[in-house]
Order: sequence, then C-alpha cells, then structure tokens
Amino acid sequence: MSRINDGAGPSTRRHGNNRPPPKTRTGVTGRTYGYTKLCDVKVRTTVNVYAAVKFFKPPFRSRGTDYCMVVRLVDPSLDNLDDGLKCLFFAKEQSILPQIHSVGDIIRIHRLKVDNFRDEPQGNKGPGFSCLVFDGRPGATVDPRSDSQNFTFGPEDEEKVLELRDWVALTPELNVSNCELTTLADAEEGQYFDLFCQIVSMAKVDATCVLFQVWDGTIPTEPFRKADLEGLTLDRKADLAQKVKGHLVDVFIFDDHVPTALRFKPGDFVRICNLHVAKYKPPDDAVRPSGQLVEFVVHKGTSFGRGLTPLSSDHPNLMDMKNAMKQVIESSTTAEEATSEQDDDACGPVKRKKTGESSAESVGSLVEGDSNVQQGTSMVFVGDSNMEEIDKIVQQGDSIVQGNNVSKERDSNLQKGNSKKKGKSSTVPEEGSFASSSNSTNRRCLLETGTVLTGHHHIKVTPIHAVLTHSTPFKFRLKAQLVDYSPRDITEFCNLFCYTCNYCIKIPPSLKQKVCHKEGSEPSDSSFPCLQCKRRQSSDGNAESAVVPNMKYIYIVKLTLDDGTGLLEVHMWKEHAEVFFKDLPPCNLYQHQEDRQVLSDYMQQLCPGAGSQTAAPWLECCIMSYTVKDSGPALYQIFDTTLALEAA
Repeated sequence: MSRINDGAGPSTRRHGNNRPPPKTRTGVTGRTYGYTKLCDVKVRTTVNVYAAVKFFKPPFRSRGTDYCMVVRLVDPSLDNLDDGLKCLFFAKEQSILPQIHSVGDIIRIHRLKVDNFRDEPQGNKGPGFSCLVFDGRPGATVDPRSDSQNFTFGPEDEEKVLELRDWVALTPELNVSNCELTTLADAEEGQYFDLFCQIVSMAKVDATCVLFQVWDGTIPTEPFRKADLEGLTLDRKADLAQKVKGHLVDVFIFDDHVPTALRFKPGDFVRICNLHVAKYKPPDDAVRPSGQLVEFVVHKGTSFGRGLTPLSSDHPNLMDMKNAMKQVIESSTTAEEATSEQDDDACGPVKRKKTGESSAESVGSLVEGDSNVQQGTSMVFVGDSNMEEIDKIVQQGDSIVQGNNVSKERDSNLQKGNSKKKGKSSTVPEEGSFASSSNSTNRRCLLETGTVLTGHHHIKVTPIHAVLTHSTPFKFRLKAQLVDYSPRDITEFCNLFCYTCNYCIKIPPSLKQKVCHKEGSEPSDSSFPCLQCKRRQSSDGNAESAVVPNMKYIYIVKLTLDDGTGLLEVHMWKEHAEVFFKDLPPCNLYQHQEDRQVLSDYMQQLCPGAGSQTAAPWLECCIMSYTVKDSGPALYQIFDTTLALEAA
C-alpha cells in the first residue's frame, strides 16, 4: 500500500466538461481518519462523515458566478430521518461538486465545516474539503465517484460503504430500487414527477430553452405538444430514433437548466426531476387544437429538487424500463423484417424512391392566393420529378401500415386516457363488420361511418397520436372526426392543374363568370392554356410552333381530423379526391351549381359545426405520410377512401 495525496490541499487541476479519467483504488499507511456520527455533529466544528443521501438538488447556478448544490445527509445514528444534516456546496464548475446521482447514494466527506444557519447546523466546504460518492445499491461495485484522481480508500472504507448499503436497503425512504416509478403512460395533467428516460434526440431551441426527445418504453395517455423542428439543428441517435419514433416525447427544458441539459448527448440515460405535465397554452397567433394538449416542461428554479441527473445504464430504476424498451425495439425490428418480405397486399412501409430534386412545395402550398391569381402573373411551380415522386408514394402498391407497431397494451392505455376527456367522445370507435357494395367501377365497403375504405380492411386502426410520431413515408388506417376543412368556400375546392409541368393555380376571374352551356361537361370556351408551359416555350424559341397544353380541373382540399389523441391535417387532391367524393368529377364550381350543392351537402354532413345539434360522423380513412424534402416536415394525404353519405 502506498501513501498518496487525499485531496487535503487545494487542487491546482481544473476540470472542464469532460469527466476525469477512471480512478484507481488506493490505500494509505500511517494515517487514519475518524468519522463522526451525524447525531454527534456540532456547529462550529470540522468533521469527517460517512452518510447516505436522503435528498439532493442537482447543481444549479447561484446568484453569483458559482454553481450550488443542496444535499441532506442521514445515517443510522439518527432517530428521525427528518433530522438529517443539510449541506450547501458551492463550486466554480459543476464537475467538482459531489457527483450524486440518486437518493440512497453513499457519500464520504473529509473536512466538512459545520456552521449555524437559522438555528440549525449546516454543512459547507472547509479547507481541504474532499468528497467521494458511491452507488448505494446492494451488489454494485465499490468504485467511488470523485472530481479528483487522488484520494485514499482502504479496506476499512469499503466496509463502511457496505454497512451503509445494507442500511439503505432496509430503509424505505432511501431504497429507490423498490420505488414504483412514474412512467410517461402514468403522467396526468398538472402532475409533477421524476422521469427516468433515455435521450434520443436533442436540440438547442434558443438561449433559454433546450429540447429533449426522450422515451421510456411507454406512451402518454394524454395528447401532448410536439415541438416545431423547423429551423432546429437536431442531434440524434439516428438508429434508435428510427425504431422508437412512435414513443418519443418532447421535453422542454428552460432557463437555468439549459447549461446542464447541453452537457448530455443522445443515448444518455437521465433522471428529470420535478418534470411538470403542464396544460399547453398556445400563443395567441397560433392555430388552436380542438382538443386540449399537455406539454412536458422543466421550469426554471430548483424547487423540489428540479433538475437533470445523469444515470448509469445499469441503474436499478432502469431495469423495468429497459425491459419495456427492449420489447419495443424487438417488435419494431421484427415488423420491419416481416414487412420487407411481404407483397403489396401486406402491411409494410412504403418503398420510397430517391429523386435528384432537392426542393419542392407541399401539396397544401400548391395554390396561389387570390390576389396573385387575379393579377395573372404570380404562380407556384413544382419540379416535375418531385410531383411525380409524391404521386408514386401515394399510388405505390396497396400496402397500408398499422402505424408505429404500437402494442395492444399501449393502444389500450391511449383509449383509457381518452375516456377521461369531457365533452365529445374522444375514444377511437371499435372496428365494425363490413358489407360489400358496388359504386362506380370499384367495389366499395359500406360501414356506419361517414366514409369507408376501398380496400385494406384487414389493417388495424392507428391512433393519430402514433401517426404524428411515425417515420415517413408510411401508410395508415384511421378513424377520426372532421373538425375543419379548407378552403371553407366550396367553389374553391377545384383548381386548374397542368399535367405537363405540374403548375397549379386557382380558377382565374376570367373563368368564374362564364355560364355552362351543357350540364356535366366543360363548355368549349372554358379551356385555359398553361402559362408556365407557354413561358417555357417562349424562352426556348418555340412559341409559334409548339402547342400549349390546357390546364385541367382537379380537387385540392385540406381536412383537419381529430380522434381524441391528436389533430392531423391531411390533403386530398387529384384522383384520390375524386374517389373520396364518390367519383364526382372536378369542374369549374363557379359554373356548376348542381355539383357545388352536392359538395356542400357532403361537407355539411361531415363537419356540422359547433352550433349544430348533429354530431359529426366518424370517418374511416387510409392516410399516406410523406415528405417532399428529406429534412422537411411530414405531410399526409388521403387515398383509397370514399364517402358513405348521400347528398341531401
């Protein structure tokens, strides 16, 4: 055994954000330490103590430039654990404060200065202060956590650590291994709780906020707020994010916790102390959801131990959580392997082809505003390959996916949570039986819903909450209610589209006032040449010889669906919208009063409005998710869905 420095003098080594290299257990000869029981600690003394952690606040910024940490220590000598010794430690850097990870950790302190604060003893750093922290779990290794590589640790120290571990294991207030943890599935609005989880992705939103995307193997029963990732640089564990996307929950970390949050990295396990399940209040200028959402927030301050604590991957509280995580990942992997071997009629992800184009507009942004159309000069153009890609994604095969492999148990949890909501029923209706019928050239199924599917009836329903968090591209089967649609003016449901260059505009004023001469068909003077193609031909010098194609009428409608687990905006256009509207062909609705009335009757039945005495019917839909840019937001489109209603 060798003599080494035990940290009695001030350290000249400065530590940054990186942890110091592993320590080597060492001993000392010719020098022993006496340790004071906490019941015998007196003010205005300096003592050495062995104790267990009953409570701690993770490091936080003090009012000055230092970091501060609050700890309450207990040991077997105390008759009442509420009489533990409160300690207040300050340091220039977080890394040189006691590295406490959990209640029940064992701590050894040399040269603890005890002062009087408000008539109670309080521990502070004395000259030559040194500290070792040990995992308090029985059976864990006796490896100390310390900011210094130099410390003393002999057989007597190991014996004291093991004795305290045995005591902690028999003390319910300290034995966190036996505590039942609150999971995301247990979280309820207004609750504060400690969350044990794994970070999958993270991003710095601004100087006052950091976003964590975390999971714990469960899904909240409360519909919750998702962060707008546009403009954020997301650091993520990509392989894990793909497998567990349907389980990710956004946690917003504010103010004095930002520096601590930025010390973590994707893949780390963390204990988020005093996490608030807050009622989400959107900004005044934001679109308000029809249903109430919650958000997971770490507020400023350190009340009730609020903060972030790193966890080792073998922490006892992670055992059940990691088992649940393992099942989710195995389920995801199995499903991916199975779907890759099935044909088009099986459940599986859509095979998306890559294109050379780097940018495009979403379907919802294809149409210019009225002012631009009236001028006849401003237009939106979408690159040919990208528009073709969107069509290929939607049209490819008949496969449709059940969602993000959400387990039956967690689907049940979602429905249980939704059943607590007041007002309209928010529980996704149970699947019914199907009867076959014929409509136009396709066989269609009839069900007591406002819409039915033209296929894929063997696929189970996916809640919107799971759709929103799933990877793209994918196909789903939904049951939801229509709470809004756009445009609200039925005459604007149809637009002009060029199939040659994918150019789309609203119907110009020159065509709005004309009268149809033959019901059910376009009048001969209603054709409208594509200005984009004409400009291209002019620029190529072929303006006189080339034939300018006429634009065709197509539907472009956006629906907002709500199933009680979330809101989903979906687009309908082109042939998929025609199928939805029972093969009613698109036309100039400013001219065709009869068709306009039919569409108006349909939409009135699907979305009666808040003042109506009639409840909105449930809609059964096939939904396709896709992106037009690799890093762009997910978009959604209806396909293989038709109305089961009759016009009034």
